[in-house]
Amino acid sequence: MSLTVTATAKTELQIAPRTKQRMLLTLKSYQETKAMIKVLEAALAKDVEDLTHVLDQLGEAAVELDGFKVTRVTGTYKKLNEQKLVELGCAIAWIREATENHPKKSYTKVTCPGEKGESHE
Repeated sequence: MSLTVTATAKTELQIAPRTKQRMLLTLKSYQETKAMIKVLEAALAKDVEDLTHVLDQLGEAAVELDGFKVTRVTGTYKKLNEQKLVELGCAIAWIREATENHPKKSYTKVTCPGEKGESHE
């Protein structure tokens, strides 16, 4: 058994005071905006919960009222079960050969003090 360790190099940058000030102002604004969004998202979730309860009481999947539409959206998704495919006779090498890597969309990740590593795209 071997132990693998990955080292991360940190680079210290010297930035101009104006740039630092600008970044800090923007980061604090970001933190405040993110906090407001969390409050608003919680309020929206509560409203959706109430509307879902009304749909349940009515026994309907969709309702329209004064131009508002409330619809319960359901569905399924498909996922390839590689293990089952192998059991059916497909070689693992074929699966690996047919598997393609595609790059994900690039985004900027901002983590505020005291937060876990969440991302906002």
